[in-house]
Parts: sequence; C-alpha cells; structure tokens
Amino acid sequence: MLLESQNKKIIVLGSYNSGALSAIYTLSKQGYKPILVAPRINESQMSELLDEFYSIKMTADNLADIVTKTRPDAIIPIFGGQTGINACIKLAKDGLLSALNVKILGTDLASLSSMFDREKFSNLLNEERIPTPISKKITNIEEAIDFASEYNYPVIVRASATTNKPGGDLCNNRRELIVNVNRAFEESPISNCLIEASVTGYKELELEVVRDSYDNCILVGAFENIDAVGIHSADSMVVAPIQTLDDQEFQKLRTVSLRLARMFNIVGSCNIRIAFDSLRDTYYILEMNPSFNRSSVLISAITAYPLADIITKISLGIRLDAIRRTGFSNLTAASEPIMDYLAVKVPNWSKGQAKRLGTRRQAKGQIVAFGRSLESALMKAIESMTNEKIDSMLTQFLNIDDFQLEENLVHPQANRLFIIAEAFRRGYIIDEISELTKIDAQFLYTIYKLIDFIENIKNAEPSEKSIRQAKELGISDKMLAKLWNIQVDKVEQIRNDLAIRPTYKKIDGVAGTLDANVSYFYATYEEEDELEKSKADILLIDGIESLSNRSFANNQQLLILANSGLDVSLISNSPDTLAFSLSLPITTFFEPLSYEVIAEITRKCNPETLCLKKPEELSEDLKSELNNLNIKITEWNYTGGKL
Repeated sequence: MLLESQNKKIIVLGSYNSGALSAIYTLSKQGYKPILVAPRINESQMSELLDEFYSIKMTADNLADIVTKTRPDAIIPIFGGQTGINACIKLAKDGLLSALNVKILGTDLASLSSMFDREKFSNLLNEERIPTPISKKITNIEEAIDFASEYNYPVIVRASATTNKPGGDLCNNRRELIVNVNRAFEESPISNCLIEASVTGYKELELEVVRDSYDNCILVGAFENIDAVGIHSADSMVVAPIQTLDDQEFQKLRTVSLRLARMFNIVGSCNIRIAFDSLRDTYYILEMNPSFNRSSVLISAITAYPLADIITKISLGIRLDAIRRTGFSNLTAASEPIMDYLAVKVPNWSKGQAKRLGTRRQAKGQIVAFGRSLESALMKAIESMTNEKIDSMLTQFLNIDDFQLEENLVHPQANRLFIIAEAFRRGYIIDEISELTKIDAQFLYTIYKLIDFIENIKNAEPSEKSIRQAKELGISDKMLAKLWNIQVDKVEQIRNDLAIRPTYKKIDGVAGTLDANVSYFYATYEEEDELEKSKADILLIDGIESLSNRSFANNQQLLILANSGLDVSLISNSPDTLAFSLSLPITTFFEPLSYEVIAEITRKCNPETLCLKKPEELSEDLKSELNNLNIKITEWNYTGGKL
C-alpha cells in the first residue's frame, strides 16, 4: 500500500455526488483519518460522522489554507470533480504539495491535466493514431470562421478552462458561430475556446474503465444513449448494456478504452465517451473524464459495482484482484460485471421544462429503472418521471398537427419520448421516425411495441392474460386503470385475486453464475423470487433528486442511518443514492416511487416504520395513498455516532 501505517490523514475532495462520502466511509474502515473538503456540507450531520471536515467553495486558495493547517499525508482529488482536480494542479505548480510532502493518490496530476486540456488531449490521441474529432484552440472570431470554412458546418464550440462542464454549442451556420464563440470567450477564464468538427448523428456510447497501479485493467460497464450525438449525454435517455452493436464492434470499443486507460496511466477509473458510425465501422473518442461524475455514479448503480469504494482502495495501492467483493466468497474487483437485466436512465427535468435540446446540458438530474426487458425498464422509467403524468403516454399531443409533430421529432425537446409515441399512433413507420430523429430503429421498435400493446389493450377486458402481459411490460396498475376507465384499486384487486404479484431478482453483477449474498433487488413478473420475506425496522422512501448540495446532505443522513444498528431497507430510483447504498449494510430496491411499488415491497419487508426521506419531493397523492398501508409514517429525523 502507498500509505502503509494507519492513522494517516487523507484529504478527500468532494462534490455534489456521493463519491466522497463512500471514500471517507472506506478510509475510516481501513484505519485512516479522512478529512472531507467539499462545498455546502450539512455540518450538523457531518459532525456525527467525522472529526474533521471543511465546508468551503472549492478554490486553490481555500484548499491551500486547509492543507497548510491540517498537514495531511495525502489527497484524493477525483471525487471533487474537475474543480477539485484543478485546485490540486494549482497547488502542485505552486510547490505547496512537494514542500509539505503531500502525496496525490490515484491518477497523477500530469495525466489528469492532459485529459482536461482538450487541445493537449486531442494531440496525444492523434500521435497514437486514435481517432478523435478534428479540433483547434482559437482566440478570435476570424480563426473560428476559417476553421468552419475548412471543415464545414456544423461545428461545436466549447469554452476553455471552465470549472464546470455544461457542454458545447452546436453551430450550424456563421451567425450561430459568431454568437457562440463570443459566449465561449466570456465563459472562459483565459478568453479562448476550442472549436471542433461535429460528429452529430453518430451513436453515442460511454464506457467506464477501472485500472490499478499494477496495470490490472477492466471494463466495469458500458451504456448507450438512445439519442444520437448532438444531445448532451445528461439530457439523453440511456440504455445498459449496449444494445445496437454486434460483438465485434463492442470489442473494438472495449479494446481502445482499455488502451486509453493505460496510455494515460489511470489509477482509479475513467469515463470514455465515444461516437460510433455503424455504417462506416468508424469511431471517434469524444472525451475522457477521470473524475467521479454522474456517469460513474450511473455505471456503479447499474452494475452494482461499488465504484467509489474500489477507486478509494486502488488509490491506496491495493490491487484489483486483492479487493474482495462484498457478498461473495471468491469474487474480486478484478472481475468485470455481467448483467442479466436491462437498465434505462431518463433525465430528471425542472418543472415545466420543454426547451429544445442540444449540446448544452439542461437536465437537473437522472432517474434509473431496471427490468428483464427493455420495454419493462423503459415503462418503469416513465413511471418515475415526476413532471410527466400517465396521460403523457396516451393523449398529450393529440392537438398538434403533423408539421409541428415532425418539427419536434427533428428538433427534440424534453418530451420527445411522448412525441415519438404520438407519431406511431398517427401511422408513422419506424424508418421514417429514425430518419427524422436519428434514433436507432431497435430503440424505436421498443417504443412501438409498447404503444401497440397500449392501443390494443384499451378495448380488451381485464383478464389474467392481459394483466400478466401488461405487468411483464412494466405497465402499472394506475395506467391500466386509466386505459380501462376503472378505479386503480379495482385493478389491484383483480391482480391480487389472480395471484399476479411481483417477484424480486438480485442485482449481483454476476448474472446468477455465483452464489451471491447481496441485498440489491429489482421487481419483475416471473416465477422465481430471490427475496426472502423479512422484517425491517425502517423502509426508507428516497425521493427523486438532482445532484446538488441537498443530495449530498441526504446521503450523509443515509450513512448515519445505515450505521445505526437498525435493519434498514431503501427504495430509490436515484443513481447517486443507489450507488452509495452499495457500500452500506442495507437492503436496497432499485424501483420507482409509486404506491403500487411501495405497497408490494411493504408486504415483503414488513417494516415497523415507513420513513419519507424527502417528503417535499413526493406527490401529495402518493403521501395520501401511503396512509392506506396502516404503517407508522415518519419523516427523516435521525442522528447517530461517528464512523
């Protein structure tokens, strides 16, 4: 190990996701003394967990003051995002880290700097003959116009040296180019920007790679955006595992991803965004992000691979094949996860948001759903959307004409899924919609199957066959009630009388090939049930959230509760909460937050108390329905001891 003796002090830089909390939890169990440095920590709660922490704006000056005061042995920067990494790079350049003999754990700062500097990154890939979009750093409008003239529109403009990553601006003509370059100059602290040739319309994929300092390197997981390149990945719907590539294509991307991790000497993890053109069998590397970000959180939740915990151990110098996976007798972190289910991520939008989507991020968070089929996972994801009603899948766009419909297909908004559903109702075929949206036909066929079933079942009588088919497709009791124009409790009664009840499958990362004593589950409608009936002290209902200081504080609460000695179960569809729960001694259900779901899980867990983690993010209808369960309901209000 890099730091052999215990009681060494390690600063962990934090951001708004759960990664830093997982890191301090792991370091504490390893015998180290973690010091958390993050923006807007809930100090009253954190004092229950740590002896030393600092709630500050992440700047180089602030971090220098803390390092000088605390004299740590090391810093783990990657959980602080690009802002935290930039602060460490500045301290290293100023000589403070070497003067105080402070180590950087994980990927070295030179490699981190190379990946965040787009011009340097592009040059390094070109030297290795790894395809990446042509790009150039520019300092004036004339250079941008010359670039667009040489490589043609569209082009993408990105501000240089920004501390956040909102994405770039797609420019289809000279007017848009001038506007967006001027904006990029204003956003950039060094008054320049990067312009690059666009690969809009290609498939967009993300692969998460983990590597240790001994060059053990694995692919943790990969997912595919339903939308083509041109929509910011945070705003796109996402499917895992990858669905539209054949094995040869997938292995090509896996190979280059592992090569990049070794090329940049990754010690920890990195997320690699790739554009792929199946017609030409061509790919382009769009970006490498070595920080623990929303994609890392999503991959961790989807695969049940406790990424933050494992990154922390790798940073300490522990080999991947020496890290035992919790719940397994003979499985290590060097084994690549296997999925026998599908996961769908949908963006979480602000209320009333329906702006046209593009290369700038607009979603405030992400929601994830799991199923045995793509149809069931997608329907469960739709059920999770807080600002979309069931009517959206049925009648929302009946009053727009075909011209407006096609405009919304070509220029997608936040509601594009329901626009596609309406197009199918009007007789558009898959190839037509694919041409307009640039969405792969395989994904459109999934949506078509759902719409076709919904339209046909409207005129069917409730029966064992129709209800079972609906449940296997992920359709809720509430939607069936709407389709059949009956009360939802009537659907529930019919379903119960027919003994059509959900069963629960483990999310174990080994597809059932090994005995797994893990406590992560999703619901499906099959015969075998892998969840034994139990008795929980608390069933925690985790409201949908965005990545903000509030989500960081809420995960602080979860960490306290998990270590309280109580038997805790959790229902959540937030990737950040789900990823964090992987390292905690609790039972987790990766499910939507609906009355139907909560009622069924309550029957299995028999909780003493139903605890609403963020009641303000649950609908009034749901909170009223929960009273029907005849269980004590409380809001979160718990504190406990230090780690």
